[in-house]
This record gives sequence, structure tokens and C-alpha cells, in this order.
Amino acid sequence: MEERSQNKWLQQILAGGMVIKHLPFIYFAGILALLYIANAHQAERKVRKIHKLREEVKELRWQYMSFRSEFLFSSSPTQLANDVRPLELGYHKQSSTKKLVKK
Repeated sequence: MEERSQNKWLQQILAGGMVIKHLPFIYFAGILALLYIANAHQAERKVRKIHKLREEVKELRWQYMSFRSEFLFSSSPTQLANDVRPLELGYHKQSSTKKLVKK
């Protein structure tokens, strides 16, 4: 008996033109659903890209800090003296003097 009532209800909807009457709203709701899904996909894509860029920034920051500490260590006066020792260069024991010549 329930099947008959459902069929009757369905026939009333289809025969009465209710679907055709509300077709513009159905299209509108469908377009909104598509836009919602597209927006969700785009947001997920951006979140993944942001995560990837954050990881890249972490890696680059680590490389920068490593390079900076290595550079600061190699440019210290003691390290420079050790590096030029094989070339027989080094600091003068005496301070330089300035001589003035009068004309």
C-alpha cells in the first residue's frame, strides 16, 4: 500500500509540472554545489602548496644558518692565521711606523 502512495505522490509531482516549475532553482542549486566542490578542491591544493613551501623555507633556513656559521668561523682572525700559515704569511710582530719626510 505504501508503494502505491509513493507512486501516486511521484506521479503528482511529475504530472503537475512541479519539477518543471522549479527547474531554474534546481539548476541554481546544482551550480552552487559545483562551485562549492571546486572551491574546496582549490583550497586543499593551496594548503598542500603552503605546506610544501613551509618545508622548503625550513630547509633553506637550515642551509643559511649552516653557511653563516661556517663563514663566521672561517673568517675569524685565528682561523685566517691558520689558513695562511702554509703560505708563510702572518701578522707582523712590530706595529707599522709612519715616517714623515719634509721637502
